[in-house]
Amino acid sequence: MIKNKKLLFWAISYILTEKAHRPAMPEIIYKSKAGKILHGYIREMDETFSFHRSRLCKKVNEEDIHYLRRAMKKLKALYRLVEQTDNRFIAKKRFKPVKKIFNLSGELRELQVNQKLISTYNAPDCVVENYSQFYKERRKHLKKQLNKALKNFDERGHRKSLRKVSKVCARLDTGHIIGSVASFIGNTTMQARNFFLPDISEASLHSVRILFKLIGPSLAIMELVNRNSVEKPVVLRYKNIEDKLGYWHDRAILLQSITGALMDTLGSLEKRLEFQKLQVKISAENTVLIQELIPEIKKALNETSLKTRTNV
Repeated sequence: MIKNKKLLFWAISYILTEKAHRPAMPEIIYKSKAGKILHGYIREMDETFSFHRSRLCKKVNEEDIHYLRRAMKKLKALYRLVEQTDNRFIAKKRFKPVKKIFNLSGELRELQVNQKLISTYNAPDCVVENYSQFYKERRKHLKKQLNKALKNFDERGHRKSLRKVSKVCARLDTGHIIGSVASFIGNTTMQARNFFLPDISEASLHSVRILFKLIGPSLAIMELVNRNSVEKPVVLRYKNIEDKLGYWHDRAILLQSITGALMDTLGSLEKRLEFQKLQVKISAENTVLIQELIPEIKKALNETSLKTRTNV
């Protein structure tokens, strides 16, 4: 249920107007109930993406960026999963119509997160003032680029990608879908595990985070197709790690962003020293978080099985 009244108004308006003029998803005959469920999953992602894209075309705002990106992340994970079941389906090619919007909205999202985070660190006035100026200029530039990408969005290419993925899903039976998801998750966890040999760097941890962002939606798909196919604690464990990696990533990006944006603008030695104290504080917090996270990630990745049940 939509609690935000303005969002509810937009949803009703969208259903009555813009959605009516958009090409409908094709009717497809499904080999299994699971295939039909996946088609509903694709349709729901498409509805969310199209609705929030429509709102962003009128005004760029944080809420719509959040929901838009969440839908695109699910779509990206689904494309990667389907690529494994059909080598003629190329995930990178199918995601291309939304890629520019995905990247630009991600940069805007990071900028918004940075602005909120910096206020939680009781940063020196000189840092807050200088970063606020950087934020305004960077946000203005990104909004302009995002508006352009939204205006030039390849609707036809996106529709084609959705038709392709729906047709592949229609051919799959329940066991095949669950087996494919289990295999995809297994391969993805193996890739993540390789980053820990012999030890993991901060750069590699970013790559592990991206892989965990694929595992989460994949587990959700498996659970959607058959709720008994994966144990709930497994889903929660991966979601918890993904959230913690996101928490770490936000601070790593903040540190990178303020260093690049402010280091040459502070002028006096006193201001630079205050800034360095802030850098040390953020870095120390992330170091502690990494030390807590790595054993937890290794434990999840070293499990011989996700305790999935493919014989359903």
